[in-house]
Amino acid sequence: MYRTLADLGADVIKIEAIQYPDWWRGVDRRPAYVEEQMYEMKPEFCVMNRNKRGITLDLTRPQGLSLAKRLLAGADIAVSNYSVDVLPKLGLGYDVLRTLNPRLVVMSMSAFGTNSLYRNCRAYGSTLEQGSGLPSVIGNPGDPPVMSHIAFGDAVGGLNGCAAVLVALIRPHHRTRTVH
Repeated sequence: MYRTLADLGADVIKIEAIQYPDWWRGVDRRPAYVEEQMYEMKPEFCVMNRNKRGITLDLTRPQGLSLAKRLLAGADIAVSNYSVDVLPKLGLGYDVLRTLNPRLVVMSMSAFGTNSLYRNCRAYGSTLEQGSGLPSVIGNPGDPPVMSHIAFGDAVGGLNGCAAVLVALIRPHHRTRTVH
C-alpha cells in the first residue's frame, strides 16, 4: 500500500522502530554490515521501499511519540499495519489521531480486522493464506492443502487499502465519519 501511494506521487514517510527493523533489511548484524549501513542498500529493501522517506522513532518514549504526533498533525493519511491494540496502547488511538488532525484519513490494516473473532491475532501473509482457505484449493484434488508460499494477502490487502484511502481522500464527506 505505502509503495503504491509513493509510486503515485504521495510523500510517504515510513516510521520504523529500531527494535523491529523492516524484515526486508535482512538480519545480518556483522560489524561491517552495520558500520557500512548495508541494511539501507539491500536490493529487496530498496525495491519494497522505493519512493518513500523513512524515519526511526521509538514510540514508547515521549520524544518519539511527540515527533510522530507532529508528523500526523500535518498528514492526509495515516496507515497502520499493527495489530489492533498497538496504537491505542502507544497513545495514538483513533480518538487521539482525530483530535490531532480532524481531516486525517486513518487506515488500520490489522490482519483480521477490528471486530473479528481473531482480532487479537498477529499475522503475516502466510498466516492470512491459511485463514483464507487458499491452501485447500491449491495442489491436487484429494491431496492435503498446499501453501503457495506467496504472500497474496499482503499485496492484495495493500492494493485494496490504497484504493480505500484514495476514495476517502477524494470524497471529503468520508472524512467526517468512520466505520468501525
